[in-house]
Amino acid sequence: MILCISYLYDNPNIDNIDEWLGYNADTLQYTDEKACIFPKKSVPLYAKTNNYIMEKYTKRYTLTADEMDNNYRMNQHAYLLYFQDTFARYFGHLHMAAFDLAKDNKLFVITEMSIDMLPVEVFWADDIEVTMWVSELSSVRIVSDYCFHKVRTGELLAKGSSTWCLINAQTRRLERIDPYFDRITVVPEMMTETHKKQVFPIGGEELLQVEHKVNLLDLDFNGHVNNRRYLAIAMLTSTNDFLTDFRTKRMVIHWMRETYRDDTIHCTLRKIQQGEYVHTLTNHAGQTVAEIYSIWEPRTDTGDVCEMVCRE
Repeated sequence: MILCISYLYDNPNIDNIDEWLGYNADTLQYTDEKACIFPKKSVPLYAKTNNYIMEKYTKRYTLTADEMDNNYRMNQHAYLLYFQDTFARYFGHLHMAAFDLAKDNKLFVITEMSIDMLPVEVFWADDIEVTMWVSELSSVRIVSDYCFHKVRTGELLAKGSSTWCLINAQTRRLERIDPYFDRITVVPEMMTETHKKQVFPIGGEELLQVEHKVNLLDLDFNGHVNNRRYLAIAMLTSTNDFLTDFRTKRMVIHWMRETYRDDTIHCTLRKIQQGEYVHTLTNHAGQTVAEIYSIWEPRTDTGDVCEMVCRE
């Protein structure tokens, strides 16, 4: 499954980040040099914790019951959760964690994320490892690639890419990343994909609409809706039978605007063709706040979970 998220912040300066950065939908590239995402600087960086060059960062997790789907396998929300936690820990080592940036009245926002999920079974109590590195860097964006592995077998579970921006915590305007260049090691040869802007298909058959009123549990520590919640809201359009019989293979998500407590989010599901869907989430004003493109395939799981689950 590929999950890609583009977050366009609605603020006094910039209504559309892609427009501001000169995005060309025909060439799938950015024309403004301030947005050119390319390996701008590769500086050896020594982590203070263990004194090695931090070209990549790996974190191990043990799956809990909260990360299981109704087939007792790891769900897509867990991939998003552990990916973002790894990013936070990685940049914590670089002294660029949320609490570090808060001192400068800045914060990171994820603008795009992509993930390919392989049909490898991961069960409750399995250990997984997430490895992450920075593959491209510019004045306004950090591109971080990553992969998941199953510890017991060493199998690749998923791989993908993400793009992050730095914004002012008060104005929500983009901030330059240049002051932090000397903390970040770029590893362009480890790119998992091309990092081109992903364009969603249009049209299709409208299948379902759901409505969700934002509550306290939807918020993150920055006070807006946690980006993982947009995926959770989108999944409200899926039936239990569908989730039992199919798995997400590829997903792309665009976040356009922030939403807050007591906002109402409307989600519309469109079927592009068999196994291919787009979820569009809008606010009360009809503005798109997030959009999710996904490809699904029939499950081919084999083996009884009772025989395959890790009981250590």
